[in-house]
Parts: sequence; structure tokens; C-alpha cells
Amino acid sequence: MFIGELRLYQLEDSLQMVKQKTAINATPCGLGKTVETISVCEFLLESNRVSSAFIFCRQPMEWEQMLKEFTDRDKCLICIYQGTPSQRAKLRENFVPGGYLVTSHGITLQEADIAFLRNVVHNSVLVVDEAHRIRTRTSRRAKALKGIGLLASYRYALTATPVWNRLDDLFGIMQWVDPSFFGTWAEFRDRYLITYYNRIIDYQNLGELRERISKKIIRRTREELKGQLPEAIYRTVLVQPSTKHAALLKKLGKSIEGELDVLVDKGEWSWSKSPQFGAAFKYITMLDQCSVVPSRVADFAGEVFAADAGLYDCPDTKLEEAIKLLDDITAGGESVVVFCRWLLGIERLQELIKYKSFILKGDLSKKKQEEAISGFRASAKKSPTVLISSDVGGESLNLPEARYIINVDCPWGDSDLEQRNSRHQRMNSLYESVVIYQLLIPGLDIYKWKTARWKGDNAASVLDGKQLKVDSKPRLRPYLSATTFMHKETLRLLDG
Repeated sequence: MFIGELRLYQLEDSLQMVKQKTAINATPCGLGKTVETISVCEFLLESNRVSSAFIFCRQPMEWEQMLKEFTDRDKCLICIYQGTPSQRAKLRENFVPGGYLVTSHGITLQEADIAFLRNVVHNSVLVVDEAHRIRTRTSRRAKALKGIGLLASYRYALTATPVWNRLDDLFGIMQWVDPSFFGTWAEFRDRYLITYYNRIIDYQNLGELRERISKKIIRRTREELKGQLPEAIYRTVLVQPSTKHAALLKKLGKSIEGELDVLVDKGEWSWSKSPQFGAAFKYITMLDQCSVVPSRVADFAGEVFAADAGLYDCPDTKLEEAIKLLDDITAGGESVVVFCRWLLGIERLQELIKYKSFILKGDLSKKKQEEAISGFRASAKKSPTVLISSDVGGESLNLPEARYIINVDCPWGDSDLEQRNSRHQRMNSLYESVVIYQLLIPGLDIYKWKTARWKGDNAASVLDGKQLKVDSKPRLRPYLSATTFMHKETLRLLDG
């Protein structure tokens, strides 16, 4: 039985989900998609419309806590399906329909688990949380979940970002929800995408698309619910590189330019071919890391860097600025989450930090990740605490204990930012949230920031009909040139 309390809009959304049987719940992070879905699952179980509920998610621990909070089901009716192969084999032997099975997306990559799930998923409700993770229609995970999902009676995809980067993301998710809705990929492409040599360059018929998907997408906007969610304050902190840091970026840029020239001389350059695109993007990634941890440049750019790279004793300007921000925040008694994509940056932050902190990153085991999250929550209730996280902590976590989020770096997409910044902007947050972006100027950081905002505007125009602020995507050339002073021909190639 559901023992929570739904707000009026949440009740309306839940009723709509039951009515539709297959749907995408695309309400922004923090507005209660999980609670709505639990209420739907409980209704379906209590009314005997389904025999079991299956949840695929990023953080099974989070769902387990929510199920215990909002249902009266005891522990034996909530099966957390994870662990070693032998542990999962024992869970399969002891599985009894009638409650919840909660597992991670990655389970669908194992043959034994797929066979088990296909056998028990009949007459059930199946939920995929963070469904943007199955947006790539050709991925093994998406194919496996589609094969399992088609056997369920009810299917719900939960994601605040159904258009992660491009409109075809929506097709991939909808293909799992209802394979017949858009028809074939070719039909969707010809109707809604404008392509040039197989590259998507624009969209068309968006008004018709919005009208069609309104029958399958349940979505609220923050503007609709203004006043029901704690306010968020957004700040940007512009960081000027030191003289040595600027020289290091220029030197690295020159070295990269030489590597790109080799590709050009061999006639191998192409943004459209995966190996060449990967090589070029690897070099851009080096510049990106160098904006965060220039003191460790030899660790990630050794292949293309001159032997005297270690002679540059560069301060990690952004990280030192982050420490100053943390000093101010913790002095005020607040807890904070710091995001950094680069593991070297996380390690360096850990070296610099002087107070209670926990590390959450992708190379930790599930058990270690859960211990870090639990440790942060428990400590934050008593004293100012810091959670330093890679993007692994940017999904499925409810962290109202933190009031501040610091983005040491800016991801390439607005969807990543949305996921990061919503960890503490929740219905159960007690106070307004503060989100801080650190941007190194001039250069790649500003380009990534503007590109992310442009992608967000595009997604909002598709889903909500909002007017685009900027019609065209920012160009890489001027931002990269301002940082590295690369040759204009090399910049032209990178500009694609």
C-alpha cells in the first residue's frame, strides 16, 4: 500500500500513467517522478493488475529507501537484485512474485540475468529510471531492455532529459516505451530530421511532433510549478589562468596542432569517421583537463607533450579557487557537493581539502559508492561536509543535505548539468539551493558552457515549444584560438 502523500499535480500525473499503460515521465528532476511511479506501482499491485514491479535504475539503494518510505511492504517483498554472479544466482532461486525487484541498468548485459528477467517479467510493471541511458537505439543495453520490456504489461520510462543531445534520443527511448508509436527509424528520420550526408543538421515538423508526444509524455515545467519547489540561485565564477598556466595551454595547443597536422598529411582527417573524430576529440579532452589540473599535465598528455613539460610548475588555479569557495561555504555551516569529471581533479581536490569529505567516483565498487553517499548524509546532518564527485553522482541521488553545488568543470551537454544541479533542488529540500560554475577564461570552458546552454534551449524548444534564444550552435574556433593560438588552418579543421 502507498503510504505517502501526493500533491495535486502528482496525483494527476499518476492517474495519467495508469491510463496510458506505457509512457515517458519527463518531469524535471526534483519534482517527484519517483514518488509518482511508486504510487502507480502500488495501485497496480494492490488492484491485481500486475503480479510484480521491476525497477531498472542507476542507484538501487536510492529506490530501496524510497520504497521503504512510501510503502508498507516489508524487506522480503523488496528484492535488490545485484552482487556477484553467485549472489545473483541465489536471488534468482529464491525470487517470489508479489513485490519489487530493483536492479541496475548494467544487469541487462549479462546473459543469465536476461534469461531470468524474461522468464519472470510477464504480467508486471517495468520501470526504467534515468531512461536517457537507453537512448542509443543500437546499444546492447537498449536492445536487451527492449526485449524484456515488451513482455511487461505496463512500461514507464523516467527521465528529466528525454532529448539528451539530439532529437533522435527521444526516438530511442520511445522505441522502448511503445515501438509502434513513431514507426521505423527511417520514418521518424524522414519526418522530423533534416540530414546532410547522414549527419543531423536541423529538425522539422516540431509542432506536429509535440502534439503527438503529448499522448505519451507526462511533463511539467519548473515554471508551471513555481513556488512549489525551493528556489535556485545560479552563480558563475570566472577564473583567470596564471601566466604559467596560459603558457602551458599554448604549449599544449602547439603540440596538439602538430599531431593534427600528421592526420591531415596522411589524408585521414574527418569529423564523420569515428577513428579520426576520436583522435581529434582526445586532444580537445587534453586541453579540457589542463584547465583543471595543469600541475598533472604529464599524466594525461605525455604522448603529445615535450619532455620538458614537467618544468612548468603551474598552480591548479580552478581547484585552488574551489578550495576558497569551500572555505567560505563551510565557515557558514553549510554542506556542499563538488562535481569534477576528471579523476585527477578529484584526487587533487582531496589533497587540497582540509575538512570532512567523501569521494564518489565511477571506479569505486557499488558498495564503496553507497558507503560514500551514506557517510556524506550522516556527517552533513552534524557538521559542514563535502562530497567530491564525478558525474557518477549526477544521477538518481537525492541530496537535500547539501545547499551548495560547485561545478569545477562544465560538461558538454545541458542534460549533464541538469542532472548534476538537481541533486539538492528537491521537493524535500528545506532551503534554496546555490549552484556555482567555475569557468576558466578565455577558452574552452566558455565554449562548453555556451554549447550546453544551446543544447538545453534546443531540448526545450522540442519538448515545450520555447523560442530559441540562439539559432546556431557556438563555433569552437574563436574559443580555442583565444586559449591556444593554434594555426588558423588547424582551427578550421577542428571547427568541423
